[in-house]
Amino acid sequence: MDIHYHAAVTDEHRRQIETWVAANHADDIDSIAIHDKLVSVHGTPTQMALAAGTAIRGDDLARDLGTALAKMRNIYGV
Repeated sequence: MDIHYHAAVTDEHRRQIETWVAANHADDIDSIAIHDKLVSVHGTPTQMALAAGTAIRGDDLARDLGTALAKMRNIYGV
């Protein structure tokens, strides 16, 4: 799983992200991206498409990434 930082993050945010990745290292996640105002979780290539879920970035990156993951999986129909 690749992590792309498109915004500055604090050490606490990095710990939140690392903890979330360790708990959610699933085969269907290709990468996550951290932006100033949103986070996104990108799925692996399947059926000629990539699915992605996004969430508004708040103070709890783990919760935000979980929301984005749920949206991505909803596209898959999981």
